[in-house]
Amino acid sequence: MAEVNIRKMKRVIYRMITQMGSEKYVDKLPEIECAHNHRIHPKTGFRPIDINEENTPLVFRKLYPGPIEETLHHHHSPWNIATTGSGKQRLPFRVGDRVVVRKNFQQFHHGYLPAWQPNVYRVSKV
Repeated sequence: MAEVNIRKMKRVIYRMITQMGSEKYVDKLPEIECAHNHRIHPKTGFRPIDINEENTPLVFRKLYPGPIEETLHHHHSPWNIATTGSGKQRLPFRVGDRVVVRKNFQQFHHGYLPAWQPNVYRVSKV
């Protein structure tokens, strides 16, 4: 969600630069911040300035509907292991699936670099 807000802010700043005909936007940042904080967010249904400790659980439920255990397991598992209807865990890959391998990066890598190795593999055994 942070990436979406960053992209939105970049769009607003770029639009402002274009309209003003100048690349000076630092003095306009308070206006941009105020406009952002007073606009209702489509996913949460709240303005950012209205979110506080009391309504945080409600905002969380709007963003992540479903049982809390399932939500936390899904969003924090590196493999996103799904469960079958009988409650047994199902592995994320099946024989014949095509997969790519993620590159190992240092802690601070550039986000514009490709994150995956170029080779595509087919799963032969699970």
